[in-house]
Formats: sequence, structure tokens, C-alpha cells
Amino acid sequence: MIRRGRAIVVALVLALGSSSAASAAEVRVSVSSRRVYADVPFTLQIQINHAKSHETPELPEMDGIRVIGEPRETNPFQPTIIINGREIQNESTTITWPLLAERTGKVTIPPITVRADGRSFVSEPISVVSVKPDAGNLLFVEIDADRETVYLGERVDLTLRLWIKPFHDPQYQIVLNGESMFSLVSIDGSNWGAFEQTVRELTGPRRQVSGVERTRRLDDGTDEEYYVFELTTSFVPRRTGALDIDPVAVRMRYPKSLRRSRGIFSRSNFDIADQRVIAQAATPPALVVQAPPTEGRPPEYNGAVGRFDIDVGAHPRSVAVGDPITLTITIRDRTSGAGRLDVLSPPALERLDDLNEAFRVPDEPLAGVVDGQSKTFTQTIRARRPDVTRIPSIPFAFFDPEAEAYAIARSEPIGLTVEATTEVGMADVIGADGGAVRPAATGLTESAAGLLANEADVARLLARQGFVPRWWHLLPVAAPPLLYLAVLAGHWHTRRLRDDHGYARRRGARRTASRRLADAARATDGGGAEAVASALSGYIADRCNVPSGSLTAAEAAGRLHHGAVDADLAGEVEQLLSECEHARYAGGVATDPAALMRRAEGCIARLERERLP
Repeated sequence: MIRRGRAIVVALVLALGSSSAASAAEVRVSVSSRRVYADVPFTLQIQINHAKSHETPELPEMDGIRVIGEPRETNPFQPTIIINGREIQNESTTITWPLLAERTGKVTIPPITVRADGRSFVSEPISVVSVKPDAGNLLFVEIDADRETVYLGERVDLTLRLWIKPFHDPQYQIVLNGESMFSLVSIDGSNWGAFEQTVRELTGPRRQVSGVERTRRLDDGTDEEYYVFELTTSFVPRRTGALDIDPVAVRMRYPKSLRRSRGIFSRSNFDIADQRVIAQAATPPALVVQAPPTEGRPPEYNGAVGRFDIDVGAHPRSVAVGDPITLTITIRDRTSGAGRLDVLSPPALERLDDLNEAFRVPDEPLAGVVDGQSKTFTQTIRARRPDVTRIPSIPFAFFDPEAEAYAIARSEPIGLTVEATTEVGMADVIGADGGAVRPAATGLTESAAGLLANEADVARLLARQGFVPRWWHLLPVAAPPLLYLAVLAGHWHTRRLRDDHGYARRRGARRTASRRLADAARATDGGGAEAVASALSGYIADRCNVPSGSLTAAEAAGRLHHGAVDADLAGEVEQLLSECEHARYAGGVATDPAALMRRAEGCIARLERERLP
């Protein structure tokens, strides 16, 4: 009993301390890949977990590596965990920088200092190997704009064009079609920049991307046939000058030979026997971003570019002086091919003299809500005088790029009824007879008998009682909540396994991988390497909750590199999958399936301690 009691006390202490441990700030620094291509962008990621506040760090000088863009901060899904009845927000922030290796060879990212929750975290140096891109005439990536000049804040349509040379196998006289060639593009291993959302939508479940055949004139004057794939997006420039967009670089697995197999090209019963990774970066279009002219700019102008209407509502319309009136300001975009309303600024109310003369208007910035082609802002104003009879017309100035001139849209005035404020005099506080207002009588009856049944011996009351606490005194308090939490956790876990298929897959990922590895041990005719690769990539697919069989070896490694997984572990997994694929397709290469299985088991055991994206 004594040992059990001590165990319960220890469990209570650990449970009480776990909340602070769970909420301790954590910082991880990683790169998208340890093997990069010179002059092809890659990303540096800093993930900050469990921190209520943080500072965007400054990157140190890096020999052979250049920062080519501003950092981008994202806040992914932040689940709430409950510990000891307390809700703790699992806050997570990822800061991403686009980088570029300026030379081949080994380059190193020095230690980076990150401040989070008042503490300093220093990362370890990260070394990457930069190699020369070898796309040759197999892949071209271009970005075109629908015009040569655009005004700051105006929407421009961009087209990403991929030229992929069809693969021709001389042995079997087979030419892969456009759908098969595009399937070899690494979606997760490429940088899509402004086209990220378009790519994700086009390559979603059960969607196929088909290209058209076109002829391209090469530098040597010859004409070659290519599959051409076009992706379009809308972009609003962020600064004047040359168009500044996030870099775009495409990676793909280009075949070198085929073999007869039941693989991804099921129609022809051929699979890839050998391949190589190629990459190509896109050059931004020659587009000039210019600011709206200063000549003729109205004082109400607040940066809007396009054509707009404004509508203003007020509630209530019958108030006293100083009462709040809620203004609802709706801006509607009438531009052909509307731009980004999320960056649209509200009317500059603080610059409207007639509004500020009659009303008190706060000067804090307004946050708007976008709904389709309109954006709505709300502001609270208060009448200064009882003679105010209306809310004046509110102007919204904008620059019309088609007319190349400024214009002003105005709302209709709104009628008001404003009454004088009711004043409370001293006579309302003091009674009518001049005396102070007396408190109301209570229903209590005063007793003069004193307190009854009290102890009369003062010395006895002050004497020590000799109480000594024991561990079992905690049982009545600790046992019920601990038992309740255990039952609640078990019920929640069982219900989630039943209702949440993704959660069940993640929980059973290692068990499923173990069964697949057991099948690999029984494989014959060189199928062991294929079974090991299937078990490892299937484990990653289950942990990431992506469709089974849809995750190729390159995409599986790409997910690890893009996540917060230890870079060395991600590289080891990528190397193992590559060896398995080589053993499967190269033919005649001596491999030890048992050794591959042991390495896969070790990788899975280490991945169990990592957070996969």
C-alpha cells in the first residue's frame, strides 16, 4: 500500500508538471533538401512550437548561399490539448526563406539565433551539397505575363509553362504520353511560388493534367517536339520596379529506360527501369510595376487600384450625444477580373473634415471581411452635438488603370436623430427632504445573546492538535480525477479510432509497416527490395494520411525534407528508397534484402519520434 501511495503521489506531481513541459517553447531549423541544385531555389524553414511570442530572426552571412526573397510566416493547424483539465493551445509558427546556392559543392548555413518567449535558441550548422542542374533540353520552365506594364495594386495574370520532352525508349519503341510525363514531376520537391495553389488544385485526387504537343526551336536551330503544360494564376504586385515574385523551380524524375512490369503505366505494362533527377528554374517575366501618378491624386486616396463602389449603413439612427453608432462600409470591386480584396485599405475616415467635425472617429486601423467581390469594414462613431442631423457622404478614391485617371465613389448621406444627453443633478441623488438616501431595511434580527455552543477554554483552542499528513490522505482527492481522466482518455481514443480514419491510419502505421516488412522477408525473385520500399513509403503515407499507393519514393522523401523531420534521418530514408528502387529496376544488382529490412526498421523506429507533415 505504501508503494502504491507513493506511486500515486509521483503520478500527481508528474501530471501537474507536464503542462509546463508541454508548453515549453521549441525551435527547429531545417532545409527543404540536403541535396540542392546550383541556381535553383530551395527553402530554409524555422518551426517555432509552443511559443506565445517570437521574433523573426536575422539570417547570418552565408558563403555561397544567397537569400532571394522575404521571409514568409505561416500558422498551420493548431490543435488544443487538455492536460489536468487545462486547455493548452499548441501554437506553431513556420518561417520560410527562399535561398539560392550560387556555386556547386558543399555549402553551409551557419547557426541561427531565434528568440521565442524571451529565450534564445541557437541552431546547429546545416550543410547542403549543391550540384549543377542537368536538365539539358529535356525540361524548360517559363513564366509569361498578360502585359508588359502594370500599376502597383493592379492584378496581373501569370502563366507558368512547362516544356517536357517526351521520353522515347529505343528498345521497346515506346513513347510515354503527356499524362505519364507530368506524373514524374515532383510536386512536393518543386518550388511553385505564386502557382502553389493552382498546382495543388490541378493535381488533387482523381484529377489529371494533360499537355499539348508543340514544336520548340532550340538554341542550335533544330526543332524538337515537346509536351507543353500551362498553369495560370492571378498576382498583385507588392512593390514597384521589376516584377517581384517568389522563385519557381521544377524538379522531375526523367526516365532513362523502361522494363516490362505491372507498374504505374498499366496500359502498356511498362515501368521505369532507370531514371535521373533533373531541375530547371524559371525566369520571371519582363514586367514593370509602376506606381499610380501623383498628378491629380485626391487627398482621400488610400492606395486602391481598379474600379469600385461604396455603400455605407448606420445603426442605430436615433441616439443621444456620445452614444455609439456603428458604421458598416462596403466596398464593391467592379474591376474586370477583380484583384485581391484582402489587401484593399478602407476609406481614410480620419481625413474627412466634415465627418470629424460632427463625430468622434477612432483613429485605429480597420479590419475588413472579404465576401466575394466586396469587402466590408465596421467603425464606431459618436455624435459630438445634438444639432447633428446626418452622417455626411463618405468618399472612396481609387485609380482606374483602364482610364489611367483617379475617380471618387461616394456614399449617400444618412439621416440621424440626436438628442441631448440627460444630466443627473444632486437632487436626484439626495433625498427630497435634503437628507441622504437611507439604505433599505434588511430582514435580519439582531441577537444580543452572543454566539452559542462555543468553546470557552482558550488554551485548549490554541493547543497544537498534532496532525501529521500521510500519503493516503491524498487518495480521496487524487483518485477520482485520475480515474475519470483515464476513462475519458480511453473513451476518446476508442471513439476517434472508430470515427477518424486518418487518426487510425497514423496510429497503426508502424504495425502495418511491420506486416509489410514480414512479407518482404518471404519475397522471392528479387521482390524483397520492392517490398521494403513499399513498406517504408507506405508507412510515410499512413503517417501523412495521403492515399495509399499514391506516394512515390521521391515524394515520400520530399515530404520528410519539407517537414520538421531531422535532416540526417530524411536523407537516410531518401538514400534507402533510392537503393531499393535501383535494386528493383537495375536488374542484376546484388542486394541483401535482410540488410534493407534492418535499415527500414531502424528508419521507422526513428520516424516514430518525429512529427511528419
